[in-house]
Amino acid sequence: MKIFVSHLIILLWSLVALTTKAQAQQEPREVTGTVLNNMGQPLAGASVTVVGEKNGAVSTNSAGGFVIRTAAEKPMIHVSYAGYDEDEQQMLGTEPLTFSLNPINKYKKQLKKRSKAAQKAWKH
Repeated sequence: MKIFVSHLIILLWSLVALTTKAQAQQEPREVTGTVLNNMGQPLAGASVTVVGEKNGAVSTNSAGGFVIRTAAEKPMIHVSYAGYDEDEQQMLGTEPLTFSLNPINKYKKQLKKRSKAAQKAWKH
């Protein structure tokens, strides 16, 4: 009888340990970071997503900062911004991520053409 009770207690403790571990893995964690352009200026409104998850994107604030929640242990973070190359980084530790996006050259040329046309229209 004592052996049965001791085995039952061990089984219950094992079950509690497994349940606690499973809950810890499912709890979402916060991934923080900053999105900057190639000159170190913050990019407000950049789209930040976790690759492979459907929980939606978040946008960066006016300082280029973001906070996104994920249940993944080592999430891959994807960042995009209009007129800039996209970037991905994997979150390995607890340190905030920093993304530095480079402008797309073709887009820069189009932007210059449009701004010159806008300046001409403004003068007239």
